[in-house]
Amino acid sequence: MNVYKRDMIPILLLGGVNILTLILFLISPFNYLYGNFYLSSIYVLINIGALFFGYFFSIMLFGTKKYKLVQLYKVKTDNQLFNLLLFFYILTFIFRYAYLLKFQFYDLFGIINEILLGVVDPKYGYLSTLDSSKAFTLPWSLYAFISIFHSLFFISGAIFFGKLSSKNKILFSFFILFEAVFWYSRGTNFGIISLIIIFFLSYLLNMGKVNLKSLSYILLLVFIIIIVFSGIMYSRMGDITDLSSYEIYMTTINYDSYIFTSTPDFLKPTLLTFFSYLTQGYYFLSFGFDLDYRFSNFLGSNPALINIASLLGLDNTQNSYVHRLTSYGIDPNIQWHSAYLWIANDFSFYFVPLYVCLLGFGLGVSWIFATRCNDFVFKVVFVILGGSIVFLFANNNFISSYLYLYIFMFFLSLLKVYFLIKRG
Repeated sequence: MNVYKRDMIPILLLGGVNILTLILFLISPFNYLYGNFYLSSIYVLINIGALFFGYFFSIMLFGTKKYKLVQLYKVKTDNQLFNLLLFFYILTFIFRYAYLLKFQFYDLFGIINEILLGVVDPKYGYLSTLDSSKAFTLPWSLYAFISIFHSLFFISGAIFFGKLSSKNKILFSFFILFEAVFWYSRGTNFGIISLIIIFFLSYLLNMGKVNLKSLSYILLLVFIIIIVFSGIMYSRMGDITDLSSYEIYMTTINYDSYIFTSTPDFLKPTLLTFFSYLTQGYYFLSFGFDLDYRFSNFLGSNPALINIASLLGLDNTQNSYVHRLTSYGIDPNIQWHSAYLWIANDFSFYFVPLYVCLLGFGLGVSWIFATRCNDFVFKVVFVILGGSIVFLFANNNFISSYLYLYIFMFFLSLLKVYFLIKRG
């Protein structure tokens, strides 16, 4: 078995996103007044190099061998597996939104009303999300359990969409639309863009030969992401016309920069918003270099792990680089810090490139087994790792959102790798 040209597509696209954000950071129309701009740029470049190395190494190691599919579960068809997930989701999806909105699960009117209020005024929804005064109404353990299958429902639906029955396509599309409306009502890009990325990565898995048609689909998805991002950010900013309101914290706008002066006036708010959200993670990363490392018991690299630590009686916000940046006035919830700073919470800055290298390695392994063996477990792992890589410039929230599913699938994938190699 040979390494194919299409094996290069995932890393060129996902790694390309990270290269693009670094370039945007270098040519940004903002003046970075504090931090260490050059050190941050070099550090990000090192990590991008580690990502590419890990991926290429895994492709060369596993892509030239032949493997036999090993079944760890008995499901006759993709539709049968999806039917089980759909049935579970229909029974439990109200618990998901009740937990996220901090409403009682039986308060259907309150849940719908809260979502509608956010649709009318996304800024209200965004501020409501940041409100920590309301307590969760469901046990974390229940949410963690059902989130495994809810996450699997969305990812499997995207992967199997072309094979689903007409009825299942309609039902799945309805729940996807409801999920998108929910995240829009929260005034945040993350949920909607995550859904688009899931479909994008699923398309890569199902894509045949690389041709003009497939590339046009990819460009269309990129265009949709930009439109969605700009639309939500515009709705959150409201009628603000003062361009200084778009400044990143502790920066000023460089009104003389070429990219700013060459942009039409009516597009300048969009330009500043675009650069703000795609580059601020690297800017705030640079502040972390001045802080000492505090061990977080490997429970600090994303919000879900910090939440688990708190359930164990550990306050990792005291050790987290991200949370300690509040001493500079950098908010851990509002500002982005890049996934590199989050990962450094657990591994220190010295070992983040190794972690990112393993991330690239895992992406390559999952791609090989997903495409060579048509294996569902590795397809799911590929989508989760791919989404995490896309958001490296921002935060570690993608893998945090799918953490419980990822842990479950990670152990399944280890079993499958063992059997695949043993029988290969």
